[in-house]
Formats: sequence, structure tokens, C-alpha cells
Amino acid sequence: MMRDVEKPSSLSSGTLKEVLKGRSQAVTKAEALRILEAKRDDTKHLTFAEVVRNPAERPTVRYRAAVALANSKHTRKSQILTEQLGRAKHPDLIDGFLYGLAYAGNRDAFKKVVQKERQLDKPYLKQRAALAKTLLAFRHQLDGFEFAPVRKSQLLELPRDASAFRLTAMDRETLSQVHKDLEGNMLALTPSGRCGYKATCNAGRWALVWNDEVVKKRDPDWLAENKAIVALLAYADGLIEEYNPWFYLLSQPRAQRVRGEVMLTGINLRGNVVLSGSGALADGKLGFELASVRANGMFPCDARGTLDLSRWTVSGFAGRSSRAVYRKARKRKVPRLARA
Repeated sequence: MMRDVEKPSSLSSGTLKEVLKGRSQAVTKAEALRILEAKRDDTKHLTFAEVVRNPAERPTVRYRAAVALANSKHTRKSQILTEQLGRAKHPDLIDGFLYGLAYAGNRDAFKKVVQKERQLDKPYLKQRAALAKTLLAFRHQLDGFEFAPVRKSQLLELPRDASAFRLTAMDRETLSQVHKDLEGNMLALTPSGRCGYKATCNAGRWALVWNDEVVKKRDPDWLAENKAIVALLAYADGLIEEYNPWFYLLSQPRAQRVRGEVMLTGINLRGNVVLSGSGALADGKLGFELASVRANGMFPCDARGTLDLSRWTVSGFAGRSSRAVYRKARKRKVPRLARA
């Protein structure tokens, strides 16, 4: 007679915590972290912190625990991740702690990220540090880190076959579904339940979700004077239309501090600039223009319209896009002649 095998997802929180302490082998530690993170457990964040702090644990497991900790309700998660980043030597650990701080770090974490960035030599870690630095600076309105204007020559040109794309307001049911899809992801903002948009073009489908913390400011002039993570653009993955984070739309006052003018920048999850544009505030509305930048994997597009900052609704929208994807040309290496 065959014994019933317990499904990993049905394991109790106690069993999963025993796995993470090395007292059970019911599942792998990575699997235990994944399952425990999805469970309703009032003390799981303490377990994540223990794994993160354990120097005897494998770096890959501590990386996963760092992500889980950053996504938890632990009140000291920023301090823990900042402390561990200062001590970390292994690339996986540095990567995990930077990733966690990008989304959960406080103002004090910014200095530690900048210090660590100077010590890094691996390109992917420098990229992770740049993302963390950017999101921290804009989330906490820190001075000394602003984007430089993008030159016109850096923008992608729209081909003749570019077609228009539509921007339509999401109904409450669709907006709720988008929020549900995003729940399992670490986000640098709190999605607003007030309003959102679906963007559709020949290059794909996206959902535009506003940052609730900015929406609640209820002050149109606030954007003209402060850095902000304004929105998240999520892409629809496959036929099931499940949305996943793609890039963040950031706003900063113009360098010359021209009254009412802002600079808009879109960055992907690697910290690369993919969109650039500007906005002008007048009578509680933001007139905006955006265009895509020469970044790997980006497609040519542009958009303009007016955002009503009291209702967070867009009017007069016009946008174009193309399926063509930009790929940076690689330099060919010229083989050296062998010496006789």
C-alpha cells in the first residue's frame, strides 16, 4: 500500500522553519523560504532575519532570505540588510542585500549603498547598486542624485510603419486583478486603487499603476519641488495576461529649477534609463511628453498628454510605437597577430 506524500505547499510553518534551521529535510531550504513567504504567519519575518544573519548558511539561501525579509513586515529589515551589506564579500550576498535595500531601504541605507558601489567591480553588481541608489534617492527625496537630461541623439527614432497605441482607463475589477498579480513582487511604490490605465499597442500590453503615496499628496505643486516615483508600468505576460513589473516612471524638478517644469525618466528593473521626457505644471495639470531611449530590449515609442493631478486621469493622449526592438551593436574584436 502506497503512503500519501505530503505536498510541499501543505507543510506547516513549523515544519518549514525546522527545515531552515537544518533540523528537517522535508524540502530544500530555498523551497521552504518560498512556501513560508506565501503563508500567513505572524513570525515568519523573524525566521527570514535569522537566515540572513547566519554566516554558516549558503549564500544562495541567504540571498533568497534577504528578498523575503525585504518583502516582510519586519520593522528593522532596512537596518539588518544594511548591516549585512557592509560585511558581505560573496557576490550572491551583495546582490541579495542590494536587491532588498532597493525596495525596503530607509534613508540611512543610501550612504551604505553608495559606499559599497565604489568597491564593486562586477558589472551586474554595479547595475544592482545603481538601481538601489536610484529608488532610494527618489523614494526618500534625497539630494545629490539626479538624472542628467537625455540628448535627442540618444532617443530611438520611430520608423514609418509606427502605429498608434491606446490608453484606456481600467475598471475596478481589472485594476483589482492587476494589484493581485503584483502582490507577489517587491515594489518600490504602493499601488493606488483609485485609478489606473491599460496601454495597448503592436508591441504588447501594459498596465499603468499610480503611486498611492504621491496620489495622496493632493498638492499639484508638490511634484514641481520634489523627486518622486510616480508610477509603475507592468507588462502582460502571455495569453493569460498576468501582469509583472517592467519599469518605474520617475519625476524630478528641472536642474535650473524652472518653476512648474519637471524631468520625467523611465527606468527598468536593471536601473537602465528606457524613457525620457519632460512635463509642465499649470492649473493643477501636468502636460507631459515621453520618448524611448536607446537601451537594449527597448522598442521605439513616444507619448504625450495631460495628467489631471486632482483626479489622476489622463486626457488628450497620443502615442505611437513600433515592434522593432533596439539591440546595441557589439564591437567586433580584431584578432591580434601572433608574434614570430
